[in-house]
Amino acid sequence: MTGRVFLLADAADAAVGRLDTALRAVLPGEAVWFLDSAALAGAAWRWALSPDGQVDAVVRIRGVDVRPVAGDIVVNRCLGLAPPAFAGAAVKDRDYAALEAGAMLQAWLDGLEARVLNHPPEGLSLLAGQGPLPWIARARRAGLRARGAVAACPGRLAGARPGWQAMAIAVDSWTSAAPGEGGMFLPGSLPQLVLEPVGPPFRRLLVCAGAVLDVSGAAVAAGLADACRRLAADTMLALDFATSADGAQCLVGADPMADWSAAEAALLAAVLAGLLAP
Repeated sequence: MTGRVFLLADAADAAVGRLDTALRAVLPGEAVWFLDSAALAGAAWRWALSPDGQVDAVVRIRGVDVRPVAGDIVVNRCLGLAPPAFAGAAVKDRDYAALEAGAMLQAWLDGLEARVLNHPPEGLSLLAGQGPLPWIARARRAGLRARGAVAACPGRLAGARPGWQAMAIAVDSWTSAAPGEGGMFLPGSLPQLVLEPVGPPFRRLLVCAGAVLDVSGAAVAAGLADACRRLAADTMLALDFATSADGAQCLVGADPMADWSAAEAALLAAVLAGLLAP
């Protein structure tokens, strides 16, 4: 087996911990690297210009050079870095240092020949923590029926069926031009918000490096799988679907920072291991 999987995440990220365990069950131990955000923030970063004019970056962590190469896979779940040298600094200085460290991490990811999943800005920085509008806008362009669930109540909305979970606010359409990347709207193009009940059957799909997996093991229709791939690109996403009042399946959640179960981590580990050269 050639190639390695690098996991970049907070040490407390339990989902990545489960993925790390699942990967080590199917790959040699030396093929799995867990780089926690604290180690990255305190690493020694070295930059050099290669003979062909490319910037070569090496990160040295605890005396070991970390350099993912072609054939490796990098799974990024770092939303930011906090350089330890600024731990006792003023808030504005800590914030500035974190901003610079994040830019350095992105530049490093940009320069890797390895395949990077959850690469900012198309990955985590676009979807995580920004509410439903960014992914609703992208989901609609990808061909998915999207209803952004930003609140819920137990079947109290008009038309909600007994036992249904009513999602309180949904983006139904735009009054004029479609929003740009990231769900940005120009004046006069605000979304039209509606109330719509949704309920079972619920379904969760995982998208990882082009693979679209149903956690239950059920087959995924080709058209739905293609739309999920267009939405995810190289972002690892957990997509949650529900059934609307007219019986249609609609997307109600897209999470690049999902708390994967052990079973989900095993599915993702199998996909990642399959991408490495035998």
